[in-house]
Amino acid sequence: MTDFETARQRIDGLRGLMRRLGDAPPQEHLWKSMPRCPFCGNPGCAGLFEREGTDFFKCFHTSCSSGGAVLAEVAYIALRLGLSDVKPVNGGASPAYQKFLELAGCWEPPHAPAAPAVAAVKPPERAAQPASELAGGGAPEVSDEQLTTLAVELIRTEGRASARLLEQRLHIHSRRATRVIELLEQRGIVGPHRDRACREILELPAAATASAKPAAVETQPLPEGWQVMQNFFQRLEPATDCLVFRPSGCERVSLLKKRGLISETCSALGFKANPRQNKAILEELERQHNWDELKASGLFLEADPTRKLERRPNTQFCGKGQIGKKPEADRRDRDDKWLWGWCEPVLIPYFDENGQLVKLRPHKGGAPAGTVAGTECLYVPRDPTKRPRLVERYSTVWICEGEFKAAALWQALGQGMTLWDDEGTEPPEGVCALPGISFVRNVELRQSLECWLQAVGCQRVYIGFDDEDKSDKPLRRRFDTEICARYLARDLARKLHLAASVVHLPMEWRFQGKADWDGAAAMILNP
Repeated sequence: MTDFETARQRIDGLRGLMRRLGDAPPQEHLWKSMPRCPFCGNPGCAGLFEREGTDFFKCFHTSCSSGGAVLAEVAYIALRLGLSDVKPVNGGASPAYQKFLELAGCWEPPHAPAAPAVAAVKPPERAAQPASELAGGGAPEVSDEQLTTLAVELIRTEGRASARLLEQRLHIHSRRATRVIELLEQRGIVGPHRDRACREILELPAAATASAKPAAVETQPLPEGWQVMQNFFQRLEPATDCLVFRPSGCERVSLLKKRGLISETCSALGFKANPRQNKAILEELERQHNWDELKASGLFLEADPTRKLERRPNTQFCGKGQIGKKPEADRRDRDDKWLWGWCEPVLIPYFDENGQLVKLRPHKGGAPAGTVAGTECLYVPRDPTKRPRLVERYSTVWICEGEFKAAALWQALGQGMTLWDDEGTEPPEGVCALPGISFVRNVELRQSLECWLQAVGCQRVYIGFDDEDKSDKPLRRRFDTEICARYLARDLARKLHLAASVVHLPMEWRFQGKADWDGAAAMILNP
């Protein structure tokens, strides 16, 4: 039989499969938001989304029989037609995979072996079957027993156990990850399911020897330039004492006074100082890495012949930043609106759910697009020292704009409460921030936001952007913040079926015509 990718191309992927099964929407533009879910029949809750050139199906309705799983072709057939996607013990394709090949016109029944003439002869080893959707469609099928062994080693390394961990790190389907974690529970390796925490690790088998250790799980390679950014970050000093906001008189303003962030918060979130002395660190890295890695990190800039500049460190990571806006009469073009100076902007790290550094951004600045440090992504305040043991589960989430705003909310309502309120009885709430209000329409940022909200089990979101007096602006710009907040609230409520509200910051919080979360924290902590 032909391989999985050939069958997928012949049937035109998941869309072609759904057409064969009669599940396609009446018009092509309705794939992303289908009129009705093929499984539960509810309107406006299901659709297809694309990831790395492949379509996946998902229904967000809580009563759907799909259970909110992300389905590729074989998993869709298994759930839609009630077929098993597990390979038979005696070998061969699973019923769901066989049906997929039949619909694609690629199925070839296995030929029966000829009867032996005198004595039984051991048949040659069976060639590896094409992978199912659980292995990504391009790797040999892995048995549950092999996955269980890999899961034990992964739990031993991570120090935690959950189906979501197995799904993410072993790159398997959520239903199979649940099956594997249940096998571990039956064997007494992990405890039963707990609502707001990982499973308890009861007794791990002895570690496998080097000769018997299973093949390592293939992980995504780190992007080029990541190691440069990581090495730079590890050598930086923490930004807990002071911060230079303006070069005039070299006045230093504490983060507590300016942003309402206590030193414990800044330390937990990994904020780093950005003095001019950082240039020595960059120059040392320049001698240790090749230019392609340096450029890909975003910490170094390519030569600029028009300005007669050679290859050089990015000065935004050694003290230079935006200190204000130019008068309109002095601007050369629409993009030339900032004044730059040695203001030492704080360096803000972004950590993923495993506590790994994924981005480093100077406040009010950034690295070139397409670099590791310059990637636009959702900011979720995280303490990397508590990852990955801390499981993110939040029924309520606050969405704002900007990292310092998110840090102030994290300190007051999120996990940061434990820094100053050890006896607090209220459960922490989730916090995240968009780079700006215009990103409510950014496809990639919205996908990251929606995936994170689903992953943490969010049921209610509060959207609170900055409140600024824009009465002097043109009418079309006066209500941008309100429009973006309402748009995001209604869209999230429609897509994810959760309660969404827009929060208006009180006018009493305004300072110089603007009210924001960190400014309010500064007012409260610095009466």
